[in-house]
Amino acid sequence: MPAASIIDFIALAAIWGASFLFMRLAVVDFGFVATAFLRVTIAAAFLAPLMLWRGLGPVYRRNWWKIGLIGLLNSGIPFMLFSFALLSITTGLSAILNATVPLFGALVAWWWLKDGLTGSRVLGLVIGLAGVAMLAWDKASFRPDASGLAPGWAVVACLAACVCYAFAASATKRYLTFRRRSRGRSRCRACRRGSHSPRSGSCARGSRTSCTSA
Repeated sequence: MPAASIIDFIALAAIWGASFLFMRLAVVDFGFVATAFLRVTIAAAFLAPLMLWRGLGPVYRRNWWKIGLIGLLNSGIPFMLFSFALLSITTGLSAILNATVPLFGALVAWWWLKDGLTGSRVLGLVIGLAGVAMLAWDKASFRPDASGLAPGWAVVACLAACVCYAFAASATKRYLTFRRRSRGRSRCRACRRGSHSPRSGSCARGSRTSCTSA
């Protein structure tokens, strides 16, 4: 692996891991709903200008409701659930539970998108889920602790957040995967084969898309 990739990987891990620490600090003062709201608002303040700068405003306007629903599944609801969980469990445990996202993601993709599950994948899912269960088992008590909250509900909240992430990933793949069209290139297959002139305005028989000028 190149040195630049290793540095990027370490930086990404530090940023990702620090989010749990900052959530833990913020939720004590602001509460879990306000903490989730602040995270989403700050992210939107940074990403919205970037979206407009890249010229994706029209794409957003055409698909705003899909983006909004997937945003709830991928950010709003999970952020709130993790913030709630951090009121009674450690940041380390919440990060470990967050590692179940790829496991749930594979299951949701298999059920919804009909992605295949090979024998090795199934074995990996079983080992992964068993490992997380062993690490979280001693915290899965539904008796209130000193904070007045039951850690078991915090574990359930983390797992529910991971399921939301899994559905968001499959929904993004199904509903928000776009292909950019190259400028100056006809969409008509007959034009690309040279069956007729792309400027003629008529398509060859059998073409399923209308001709556009090059």
